[in-house]
Amino acid sequence: MTLAEQFYDKASDDYRLACYCVANMMAFSGDTVGGGQLLMDVEKQYRDAVTSSLRDLPSEKRQPYLQSSIDLINNMIPFGIEAKFNEDEFTEMAYNGLLLTKGLLLASEKSRADIISRYGTDADKEQLRSLNTLQHTLTELMADPQAAPSRTASVFNGIKRLDAELAESCAEYGNLAAFADITYNDVKAKLKDDEVLLDFADFKPLSKPRQYVCFEIRRDQTRPKVHYVCNGAELDSLLSLEGGVWSNLYTGEAAADMARIVGRPLAAIIGDARTVYYVPSGVFHKLAIEAVPMGDEGAACDRYDLRRLSSARELLAPSRPLSSSTSQLYGGLNYDYGIAEPASGKRLKQFPQSLKEVREISRLMGGDNVTLLTGDLGVKSTFLGMDGHSPDVLHLSTHGYYYAPDDRNLPASLKGYDDAMSLSGLYLTGGNRGFLGLEKGAGMLSAEEISHFDLHNLGLVCLASCHSGQGEVTSEEIYGLQRAFKKAGAGSIVMNLWEASDVATECFMTNFYTDLLTGSRDLRKAFRYARDQVRQKYPSPFYWAGFTMID
Repeated sequence: MTLAEQFYDKASDDYRLACYCVANMMAFSGDTVGGGQLLMDVEKQYRDAVTSSLRDLPSEKRQPYLQSSIDLINNMIPFGIEAKFNEDEFTEMAYNGLLLTKGLLLASEKSRADIISRYGTDADKEQLRSLNTLQHTLTELMADPQAAPSRTASVFNGIKRLDAELAESCAEYGNLAAFADITYNDVKAKLKDDEVLLDFADFKPLSKPRQYVCFEIRRDQTRPKVHYVCNGAELDSLLSLEGGVWSNLYTGEAAADMARIVGRPLAAIIGDARTVYYVPSGVFHKLAIEAVPMGDEGAACDRYDLRRLSSARELLAPSRPLSSSTSQLYGGLNYDYGIAEPASGKRLKQFPQSLKEVREISRLMGGDNVTLLTGDLGVKSTFLGMDGHSPDVLHLSTHGYYYAPDDRNLPASLKGYDDAMSLSGLYLTGGNRGFLGLEKGAGMLSAEEISHFDLHNLGLVCLASCHSGQGEVTSEEIYGLQRAFKKAGAGSIVMNLWEASDVATECFMTNFYTDLLTGSRDLRKAFRYARDQVRQKYPSPFYWAGFTMID
C-alpha cells in the first residue's frame, strides 16, 4: 500500500493530488522513471474522472472541477521536459492530456447544445433557451452594484435547476464526452504525408520565465515529439521595445529578433512539410504566425500553407461544405442612430470603406437570400433574430472591442464587468448610445451574449472588425469573440488580430468573396488569395498579417 493510499480513498481527488506530489518528489530525488510511471497512472485517473464528470455533472459544477483537472493534467508537460522524456509513452500520454484539455470547457458546452439540437424534445430546447437567458441575466446582475441579492440568488438557483435537468436529458440522448475519447493516434491518422501538426503548450516553472513548447505530430510517427520553442520573457521584452504594438513585430529590427526567437526554431521543426496545422497556446494566440520571418526565405506563409485550429480535434470534425445560399451582411452602420444631436467628442466613427465593402459583397452573392443591413438597419434585434435561424454566411464590417476590467478607456456601459466575454464584442447600429453611456449596452453585442445563441447553420463568420481576434488568454483557450462564435456553433471564422486598416479590410474582403464565389470556391484558397492581394498592394505586415482564419 502506498503512502497516499493510507490516507486517502483511491477514487478521491485528494488521492490523485497526493500521487502527483509524490511523483514530483521521486523525480526530484533522482527517480525520474519511477516518478514518470506514477504520473502516468495519475493522468489516467484524471482522464477517467474528467470523462465521468462530463457525463454526469451539470455545467455549473463542471467548470470549477474541470479547471483544477486541466491544470494538473497539463503539469505532465513540464515534468517530461525536465526529465528529458521524448517520443515515448510518457510523451504520448502528455500530449493526450493536452489534446483533452485544450478547449475542454468549450467542447463540453458545445456537445450539450449539439445533442439537444439533434435529439432533444421541444421542451428540452426551450429549457436550453431559458438557461441561456438566465445565464446572461446573471452576468448582468453580477455587474450591477444595485442589484438585489434576492434577485441574484433566485436567478442562480434557476440556473442550477435547469442545468441539472438538461444534464440528465443529455445523458439519455447521447455521449456528452465523445470528443474526450479522441487521442494522438486519431489525430495523426488524419494527416497526409506532407502535413505536420504543431500543437503548442506553455508552462511557468518556478523562478523562470514562461516556457513555450510544441508537440510535433506526423502521420508516420510512432510517438509524438516535443520541442522547446522559446521563453515568454523574450517575446515580452521584444513587444515592450515595440511599444506594445503587436503589428510592429514583423518588420525592421524586430523582424530579425522574431526570426531568431520563433521563426528559425519553427522552421527546424517543420522541415520539408508543406501544410502546417497549428494550435496556439498562450501568447501565440496573439501572434501572426504566417508573418513570422523565417530568415532569408521570407515570412512563414511564403514557405508553408498554414492553417490555424482552435483544437487538434477539429481535424476529425465532419467537413462542412460551405454554402452561400443565405447571407446576412452588416456594414456602413450609423453609430449615432437614436441620438437627437450628433455625438461630439470621442465616439465611434464611420468606416469610409465599409458601405462600399458590403455592397460589393452583396452584389457578388446576388439572389434574394442576401440580407444587407446598412445605416439605421443594423440594429441589435436583427442579430438576436438569428438565434436558431442563422444564415450560411455572416459578415460584420463594424467596430470590435476588447477591454481589460481596469482599462481607463472602458466605456460607461461596461463598467462593473470583470469577465473577458462581457468585455469583448461588436458595435452595431446605435452603438454610440452604449459607447458614450447614454443608454447602457445600446448598440453593443457582447461575446457573452453571442455565446448563448444557436448559430449552428453558420458555415462562415467574417469579422471585418478591429481586434476581433483578441481576448483573454487562459490555460484552456482565448476568451473573446472567437470563443463566442465557436460555442454558438459557427464553422470557420475570419478575423483580425489587431487594429484593422479600413482600406486594407475592404481590399481583403472583396477579393476573398470574389475568389470564394467565382474563383477557387475553396475557403482556404480564397483566404490566401485575398491576403496575398492585400500584401501586394500594401506590403507592410500591419495591413495584411493581422488577417487570420480559424477552424
